[in-house]
Amino acid sequence: MVQYDRLAARILMICPPYPSHRQAFAALAEELRARGHHVRFLAGDTVRSRPCLPPDSRPHSARLRGEIAAGAARTQMLCRLGPAAIAAYRPDLILGDQTEPA
Repeated sequence: MVQYDRLAARILMICPPYPSHRQAFAALAEELRARGHHVRFLAGDTVRSRPCLPPDSRPHSARLRGEIAAGAARTQMLCRLGPAAIAAYRPDLILGDQTEPA
C-alpha cells in the first residue's frame, strides 16, 4: 500500500441505492480507504461502512412507481434524520451523488 503524508480524512458518501451508483461509490470508497481515509455511507439515519441495495424483482412499471415513492421517502428520511447522523460522524468531507435530492 502506498503511504501518503496527509492526515486521514473522515469522508461521508451519500448515494441512492441503484446498482450503477452504488458500484461507482463503492469503487471510489475502496480507493480512498486504500489511501488511508475513513469512508462511510449515509443511509437514512445510519452511517454504514458499505452502501446497501435492496433487492427488487417487480415488473418494470411497478418497479418505477415503487422507485419514485421509495426515492421520495428516502429523501424525506435523509432530510429529517441525516443532519444528526452527519453531526455524530463529523465528516471532513461529504461526497453526494447528484441524483440524490436530499
